[in-house]
Amino acid sequence: MFLGKHSPVDNSINFVPGYKIIIFILDKQKKQNMEVNHTLSWLFEKYQENPNAIVDISESFTQNTPKGPHDIHSMGKYLIEKGFVKNHRFLNDGGFSCTITTLGITQISNVLNDIQYMILEAVIDQKKSSVMEILEVEPEHYKRAHDYTTYLKRAGIIECIFHSNDVLATPTFYGREWYQDNKRAYAN
Repeated sequence: MFLGKHSPVDNSINFVPGYKIIIFILDKQKKQNMEVNHTLSWLFEKYQENPNAIVDISESFTQNTPKGPHDIHSMGKYLIEKGFVKNHRFLNDGGFSCTITTLGITQISNVLNDIQYMILEAVIDQKKSSVMEILEVEPEHYKRAHDYTTYLKRAGIIECIFHSNDVLATPTFYGREWYQDNKRAYAN
């Protein structure tokens, strides 16, 4: 049952007091999600370039999306609250430096599912155990292999032995089940 009248001027419907406010809040939330996803995508790119780097997110914004110090700090606080970043620091010049967490990565990419499959396939079918070798990670990017395997260990997919320059992985029972259940989907 439609009780209102559509307004072609601002694309809202006028029939309940405060309805435009709800649309405004939803639009604002959508815009914030887009900004968060943009920032997380940028942080993930920087993480792939150098997983040891701590970067200032103010660099992620272009001239088309100018941000003041208050906006950058608000974004930083939000990313911290959600657990999307770590090693964070509010900078005196209005910036915010951090690095992305695996939770932040899962918000914008399925790469951890792909890595999970790659590791399980190599460990189960190819009898490899070196994650550095499996993922073809350079020694200076050991942190990436460490982060990925820590995530998979916490998820109950693999057990790990962490060395100073490599991670050795073995699948758990659950990891073997997941691999068998998803083998066909990834093989295609």
